[in-house]
Amino acid sequence: MQGKYLKNGRFNIVKNSKGFTFIETMIVISFIVTLIMIIPSCNILEKMNVLGATEQIHQFLLRQQQYAIFHKKFIEIQFDDNSIRSSNETMNLLKTGIRGKNFSFTPKGTVTKAQTIICFCGKEQRKIIIELGSGTIVKK
Repeated sequence: MQGKYLKNGRFNIVKNSKGFTFIETMIVISFIVTLIMIIPSCNILEKMNVLGATEQIHQFLLRQQQYAIFHKKFIEIQFDDNSIRSSNETMNLLKTGIRGKNFSFTPKGTVTKAQTIICFCGKEQRKIIIELGSGTIVKK
């Protein structure tokens, strides 16, 4: 260590200014570890949002299919970026998007055309497939 004697009678130690202290290194490492822990949790949140929205859409479609059968009428299903509508109900999705083509449930519960509905949030996505003929609604 180098030192210098000051006029007020105290001895001042001059620190070596090269390199990092142990505390500085630990702060940087803890910051990096925190970032590493946050990044995967974002993917988990996206996955949970998509799974929840897919389940909501599935239940919505089942309700509309049952409504068509019970009331013996056609129910048209329409899609926007993050909402799905029928002639008697609308469902908005806050954190996820939805893609699909408009179709109708017949009074027998079948569909007018086969359909694949994609629910997405970020890179995560899930599909709902509606089969032609039987009108079966399958989550994938």
